[in-house]
Amino acid sequence: MTRKPMVLLMAVIKTMLILIPGLALAANTDFSSSIVAGGLSHSLALQEDGSVLAWGSNQELQLGQPSNVKESSEPLKVEGLVSVVALAAGHDFSVALRY
Repeated sequence: MTRKPMVLLMAVIKTMLILIPGLALAANTDFSSSIVAGGLSHSLALQEDGSVLAWGSNQELQLGQPSNVKESSEPLKVEGLVSVVALAAGHDFSVALRY
């Protein structure tokens, strides 16, 4: 791959991150995150301290919240999840890699 297509690919990835459900809302909250992941209708953000925030649909418990929480438009901390170094999200699931 030449250098120019690589730059185009990075631009596409940045655009995709902007389209993650709830990311605009999350950007206005009091947290700093450089790693985000998005599923079909939920999003995750890795905090600098290794904790994880999640928002969107919790229909399949993909936010790491109790079953009585059906969805959240605000980022919620996933309790008990610490020392996380990477995140991924799929259609209706979330994955965190702990150090």
